[in-house]
Order: sequence, then structure tokens, then C-alpha cells
Amino acid sequence: MSPAEPERAPRGSTRVVCRVRPLATSERGSCVETRGAEVTLAGSPSFSFDAVFPPTASNDAVFDAVRPTLEDVRAGINGAVLAYGQSGAGKSHTMNGGPGDPGVVQRVRARPTPSPSRLERAPQNVFFEKSRPVVPPI
Repeated sequence: MSPAEPERAPRGSTRVVCRVRPLATSERGSCVETRGAEVTLAGSPSFSFDAVFPPTASNDAVFDAVRPTLEDVRAGINGAVLAYGQSGAGKSHTMNGGPGDPGVVQRVRARPTPSPSRLERAPQNVFFEKSRPVVPPI
């Protein structure tokens, strides 16, 4: 299943996408339902996003959604890609990936940057109001 196709947002505008992680083997059922660009939590109203990635989505699909932001950065427009959520929500998997499924950071690193490059890549982890690098800056 692929995510709802987001419309191309104007350059430099904010886009918000949601990725729903797969259930852990210890979990019995999900209280999250995805439908197009909407997410519904059991007993709650729906939330709309620019794109929603269901539990079956790959890191490749997520990277395709953030690619326009990276293209904007290369064109000189400021941009950032953030992963936010509670512990165990899948932020590290999305950003760092796993065996055979590299995350956003590895996919950005693998792409050549224009010269002279002003692209800075410095993933940060914010935990208890303290920021620390996820990987050393390049």
C-alpha cells in the first residue's frame, strides 16, 4: 500500500507527514487506522496530513516524500526534516534505517551534493530538553 499522493507544496512551505509504525510482536491490535491522508485513533476524530504512510510503507517511500525539501535546500531555500514522537514510535528506524532498508539520513548522505555545498546535515536527538548529535556531522 502506498501513501496518499501529496500535492506538491509551494517551495519553502511547511509540509507535515505521518508514518504509522507496524505493530510489535507483543502488541495485539492497533488503535490507529489510516485512510488516504488521514489518521484516526480509536475514539478520536481524524487528523489530516499532507501524506500518511501506513505500517507497510518502506523508508524509500518516506524518503520520496521528503525529497522535495532536499531539492529546495539544494536550490538555496532553507529546509529541515524532523522526526517527532514518543519513545518506540519509529523515529530512529525512519531516520537511520536498518539492514537492507537505509533511513533518510543514509539516503541523503548517499546523494552527491552540489559544489560548493552549503548543505549541512547534522541529525540531532532531543531528549529531556537536551540536544545531542545522532551521528557525527559531515
